[in-house]
Formats: sequence, structure tokens, C-alpha cells
Amino acid sequence: MTATLDTTLAVQAAGLSKRFGGVQAVDGLDLAVAHGQVCGLLGPNGAGKTTTVRMLVGLIRPDRGASALLGAPMRPSHPVLRRVGLLVEKPAFVPYLSGMRNLQLHWRAGGDPWPPPGLDFAIDIANLGAAVDRKVKGYSQGMRQRLGLAQALMHDPDLVVLDEPTNGLDPAETRRIRRAIGDISSRGTTVLLSSHLLAEVEQVCTHALVIDHGTLVASGTVADLVGASHAVEFEVDDASRAADVLRAVHGVLAVRAGEPPEHRLIADLDGVARSEAVRALVHAGIAVETVVPRRRLEDAYLALVDEQ
Repeated sequence: MTATLDTTLAVQAAGLSKRFGGVQAVDGLDLAVAHGQVCGLLGPNGAGKTTTVRMLVGLIRPDRGASALLGAPMRPSHPVLRRVGLLVEKPAFVPYLSGMRNLQLHWRAGGDPWPPPGLDFAIDIANLGAAVDRKVKGYSQGMRQRLGLAQALMHDPDLVVLDEPTNGLDPAETRRIRRAIGDISSRGTTVLLSSHLLAEVEQVCTHALVIDHGTLVASGTVADLVGASHAVEFEVDDASRAADVLRAVHGVLAVRAGEPPEHRLIADLDGVARSEAVRALVHAGIAVETVVPRRRLEDAYLALVDEQ
């Protein structure tokens, strides 16, 4: 059966599936990203995020299903990719050439006259300063990543796809990349950001897609996903014993340690009132100091992917 695609969306996948040997990396995945969104693609390591991104942009073919970018059904080397900025793999550059010369060679490889339409904005976003005229062999990993971002942006794309752009960077470089994503989105550019870093998605994204074991388990605005969390933090005198008590209460989905772990724990309540959970703790002789609802993306995410 042919997958149905909605060409009005910025990004869409319909029934995407991919198997590597005996491993089903992605299994019948459906997802959609509207124009103008900054959408985080979230999932634990091994959830299928990178495989999904690679299929979406035509780097690998799906076994089944289809995808579309900016209304165009995707296939390798599709012309629509000229409207898409990609930072999907670690960017590779000629080390003995300057950053600017590397950008120039990349652009001219497509047969277009120099300079590209978005060069000034891309260089500004990369925030490399005078280093853009230095040889890349002297760049730090973060500087290479930012040069890769400039390379993805210099043609003034309508859609930017980023796969773990801050992976392995120090806090200062991570902050620079996240600030750049905000600058990109402020221009109305659609951004799809694949990440396993919850703080990153919560800080820069308007929407999120959560995948686990190669399937979509939740989607919506970040605010809605956070609001849907049923997580409650308990401060008790014995967190270890309290965790055992709560796990025995019907309707408690998961229990994990809070901070500090010896006094706090977080429980995901589904269909059970906080008062009932407190009653079970008190009945077991556990002193309950505070009970506070949690509204963080981390709590919603962990509940969705069943990580404890």
C-alpha cells in the first residue's frame, strides 16, 4: 500500500520502517512537523532517531513507507534538498584550508556562483570571528561544528535539520549552538532538532516528537507534553522504603530517585490521586514532608519511554 503524504507540511514521515540485520531500527513511524516550528525529535539512545533523520533527508532508503520535505516526496539527491540545511553527520572539512575557503569549495561544488545568498547571516550565526580565515586544522571540535552549521545555513534554507548538534561539546560551545538555533527560528525557518538532551529541547523547541523503539509515542507542543506529566515529587524520611510502598500502589507507573536521593523520590501517577499515594506512605509508617507536582519535560519524557 502506498503511504499517504500531506504536501502542506514542512516534514512528514508515513509508515517509515528500516531494519539492519536482525534489528528493527524504525518500525512504521508516522510524524509531522508544520512550517515555522522548532521541533525536537526526542528519544533514548538506540530509539531510532538518527536512522529516522537519515531516511527523512534521503541519505538511506526506507524498507517501507515514505517521507516528504517541504512538500516534496523524498528520494536521494532530490532538488528540494537545495532548500534544506543539513547538519546530520560530523562535518568534514579540508584541514589545511581556511574555514571560509572550505565554505567556498562546498558551495561551488554545486555549480553556483559565489557568494551564496545567506553567507553573511551564516557567518554571523557561526560566531567564528577572525577564525573563519584560519586553517580548519587549528579549530576545536566546537568551532568545526559551528562551521558546519554555517555551511548548512549559507544558502538561506527554508528548513534546517540538525542531528545531535551539541554532542560532545563543552558547555560554552553548547550554549553558542543553542543560541544559534534560536536565531535561526526567529527568521521563521523551520527547524527539526534530533537530540537526547531534554534540557536542549525544553530550552529551544516549540514542539517535540518522542520516539522509542522506532515508533512515535507522543507528539505536541513542549508545553502540552510537560503539562501532561503526572509526575509528583515526594520528600520523605526514607526514600528507599517509600519507593517500595509506592510501587505496590495500583496506578503508580514508575518510581525513581529525586535529588538528594536519600530524601526525595519522583512517582508517575496515572489514575491514582496524590492523597491515596500519601495515605499508603503514612500507613506504612513513612513520614511525608512535602508533596509537589512536577511539570518538567524530563518527567513527561521518562514516563513515556519507561526509563527508571
